[in-house]
Amino acid sequence: MAWARMLRWGTRFGVVLAVALPPGALVAALVWPDAIAFAALYEMLLLAGLAARWAAARPAPRPRRVLAAGAAAMLVVGLFVAVQVPLARHNTGYATNALIGVSLEVVMAQALLYSSAVFLLARGLKRTA
Repeated sequence: MAWARMLRWGTRFGVVLAVALPPGALVAALVWPDAIAFAALYEMLLLAGLAARWAAARPAPRPRRVLAAGAAAMLVVGLFVAVQVPLARHNTGYATNALIGVSLEVVMAQALLYSSAVFLLARGLKRTA
């Protein structure tokens, strides 16, 4: 029960941060021009986490929920990288963001591949036992 309450409040806090971060970055950009690039990176991480949380909350068997959460996070990161690449020619902050996004996408793809292999191996072992 406490875990569900903490997850619910954490999700609410994440939504508030995701909404408040872009205007805050615009205000901070008056003082520090690269603030928008760093805020975009944190926004991507927040939205990827919220997308994964939303996808995992759907009623489905557990492996399908995990795959849906990973796919939702990968979609958000992929969109982030697609938006950052044209901006990367003009600003090194955006180039760094694009590189981090691509690295995160590769890590999530590897995690998806390994988790699928472990799931299939476990299912195969369960059938033979």
